[in-house]
Amino acid sequence: MTHREFVTVDIVTDGVAVLTLTNPPLNLTTLHTLDRLLEECGRLSADRTVRALVITGAGDRAFCAGSDIKEFASWSAPKKWSSLK
Repeated sequence: MTHREFVTVDIVTDGVAVLTLTNPPLNLTTLHTLDRLLEECGRLSADRTVRALVITGAGDRAFCAGSDIKEFASWSAPKKWSSLK
């Protein structure tokens, strides 16, 4: 299954990274989005040139209105998320 990228990261200036949720109009999170957020935050935290992170949402309706409820039936937290408790 291919996934559309719902997370983009750009280094803007002076060590500020901008991570954008790109699933308009409501930027709902999916399991794939959560995986990508975890991956990108880990990568950015290891990058010594990044000093600050701004998280934003694409579009003009919502930053993030929650999870995509269509995925709830198959939802089970991957082991890598268990360390985030």
